[in-house]
Amino acid sequence: MEVNVRKFLLNKSEINIISLEEIAEVRAGISTGDNNFYLLKKKEALGPYKIVNLKDVISEKEIEQIHSDKKLRDSIIQSGISKEMFDGKTILPYDKGGSSDIESGRLSNYFAPTKFYINWSEENLQRMKTLTIADRKRFYKQKTIPKSDEKKLAFIYPNKEYFFREAITFSGVGLYSPTYRLSSGTLFEQKAGSSIFIKKSWEKTLNYEFLMGILCSKLIKYIQRNFINNTVNFFVSDVKKTPISICGKNERNEIVKLVTEIIKKQKTNEEYSYQNSEQIEIDSIIYEIYGLNDELIKEIENWFKRKFPKLVK
Repeated sequence: MEVNVRKFLLNKSEINIISLEEIAEVRAGISTGDNNFYLLKKKEALGPYKIVNLKDVISEKEIEQIHSDKKLRDSIIQSGISKEMFDGKTILPYDKGGSSDIESGRLSNYFAPTKFYINWSEENLQRMKTLTIADRKRFYKQKTIPKSDEKKLAFIYPNKEYFFREAITFSGVGLYSPTYRLSSGTLFEQKAGSSIFIKKSWEKTLNYEFLMGILCSKLIKYIQRNFINNTVNFFVSDVKKTPISICGKNERNEIVKLVTEIIKKQKTNEEYSYQNSEQIEIDSIIYEIYGLNDELIKEIENWFKRKFPKLVK
């Protein structure tokens, strides 16, 4: 396994740093071309989409069935879900960003139940694959349709081989972005649901809980927003540049333990204030494994307070 590991001597400690793209694939997802037609949402979610009936959503157990059956998975990716497959259910959870509760000081990191869904029926996928921009404009009764729109497909469908896989999904739009969460393990959007997949060669060394602990830390937020991209948008290409410390097993295990505890509590209480509890311990470990001294830590903590005052109590 040949990778570009950079070694630094900081505070008399050797620190091994590697860019995220060396250990993980960072991929953009679907652009349906007509979200209003295909997407649904929970009542509290933003957007003009229809309210989902959760009884019509494919269950976690059924999603696991798709994960474990390659033939079934490939069929659903290529052709959509037949109404004969899951008692007529064709709606899937859809990774399309997460809303942070800024007023209460909580970023949408680690775990958040999806509030968006996509109807991935055979009929809908066939429409997606054939709908041109001109067709969409005619459907919504737009009068002006340039000739160039007649042959342009509205649907963008890259990275199909990454659908229905475990991943970290991230939101890259807005003042508080990027935020990182466990994915729903189904389909993901291009802009607000791009996803990170650990490479097979690193699966025995790293896991998603450890990687989220790194990505959700104050240090990485500081690096990403000051040295990679300081605009309100954060792209796939930006996430790839994130420096990851390949620390010792004990430190990795401690981060995994804390992140696992956060997720467990979030599944019980979506509004759990992890930033005033486990996140403090995670940040402390991250500062240590990146070799930061007290002066640098103070700089980052003060920057975070200035940049995100509503997240600091």
